[in-house]
Amino acid sequence: MSAEGAGAGGGAPPQEAAPAPTPTEPPPLVTGIPAKFQGKWDESAAACATTSILTLTIAGNELRFHESIGEITSVTPDGDNAVKVAGPFEGEGEKWEGEMRLELSADGTTLTTTNGGTATPRVRCS
Repeated sequence: MSAEGAGAGGGAPPQEAAPAPTPTEPPPLVTGIPAKFQGKWDESAAACATTSILTLTIAGNELRFHESIGEITSVTPDGDNAVKVAGPFEGEGEKWEGEMRLELSADGTTLTTTNGGTATPRVRCS
């Protein structure tokens, strides 16, 4: 068989190219930290009366901790009651880029922050 005969019509039928995989769309970015996460959070209702080392205040695009602050530049939904936030942080003379997951309980009274594998639950202060 000549080289010409081995091509079209001479060998196995041509195979159709597999469809290109559909890229998975990343979750949409949110413009800011959603309102349901905003407010003052602390380790317990009693701690809410003062400022403890676990106090977290979320206002606008800012996370304010006892000795550090984060200016959030990216907010990505991560389920119905959670978001991942990222941005520059600074505190105690240090500056770093950080990422954190914020998850609300179904009733909105508990916020669990996860940072580097460490989950810290806090209650909403009234």
